[in-house]
Amino acid sequence: MAAVALIGVPAAGGPAEVRCRLADERISESSGIAAASTTDDVVFTHNDSGDRARFFAVDTATCATRATYAVTGATNLDWEDMAAGVATDGAAVLWLADIGDNGAQRLSVVVYEVDEPAAAAAGGPLRVRSRRTLTYPDGPHDAETLLVDPETGRPVIVTKDGRTGASRVYRLPAGSGPLERLADLDVRALPGGGLTGAAWSLTGGATSPDRRTVVLRSYLAAWLWTTAPGEPLATALARPPEPLTLPLGGQSEAVTFTRDGTALWATSEGAGTPLLRVPLTPREGAAPADAGSASSPGPRSVTADRPFGRRLLAPAVAIAGVAVLTLAVILVFWRRRSRRTHR
Repeated sequence: MAAVALIGVPAAGGPAEVRCRLADERISESSGIAAASTTDDVVFTHNDSGDRARFFAVDTATCATRATYAVTGATNLDWEDMAAGVATDGAAVLWLADIGDNGAQRLSVVVYEVDEPAAAAAGGPLRVRSRRTLTYPDGPHDAETLLVDPETGRPVIVTKDGRTGASRVYRLPAGSGPLERLADLDVRALPGGGLTGAAWSLTGGATSPDRRTVVLRSYLAAWLWTTAPGEPLATALARPPEPLTLPLGGQSEAVTFTRDGTALWATSEGAGTPLLRVPLTPREGAAPADAGSASSPGPRSVTADRPFGRRLLAPAVAIAGVAVLTLAVILVFWRRRSRRTHR
């Protein structure tokens, strides 16, 4: 396995390893990823907009495509993320988020629910278990992040705003009605979030299988929040997160936890993108003393006011890192605008 150089604010993760590269030409824009719930040998991934309504089962050792699943009863307008979870009847499911909206013009977005295929199952058609057509209570938003609410197990959408860094957190309602706004997130205030506009654009997220940790990522940075059992997500997000250094490269969007929650899987868009495994530092001690407090009404703002200068790299490395990040930002956004323009 090859080691990957890290640039940024070092923190909770260990050195990333390239497990393999996604050589299947059909997987050219890995935008969402989820780990199989029954084996460490498989992850599921899907393409961004422009593909059919399908996803792939990928071997985590070789990156060979084990199976392809066409989701019947679904369309892929702009699939941006996926999440693994448990349905109300106890079945293992995957949620697929058709939530991309670069122009913030869609009147509604869609989250599909399908049964998680068995790791050894052959590919083929997979019917939609449920389709949730959703509206935001405050108008359209662009979004690329789907995760599981640690408190309720319902899917959560986190919006993306690369211009201001102001993201919002919404949960799918238990029944009908608009999305429930849970929190406001100022990405610029997070450790490492104020570097550039690309660090303000949230592109993926996930919740650990034990619902104790939430990760959010941008093109250039990532953060971890620890939660207590049953704790409202807004309460957890109101605490400063642990910054996590992820490898720099490609149009980085997809991230999820491994089946045991001890590491992250991450991919980027682009042909031949690497499947990365990023080990996490083991959690120490219990949840914070205030973790069980009740949530207050309405959305809560998230700030990161504790010092993090002690986490920075040596000045020379930091300066070089910022220079590389700036170049990466220009390339990432140029590539994204160019790709969207020609669709």
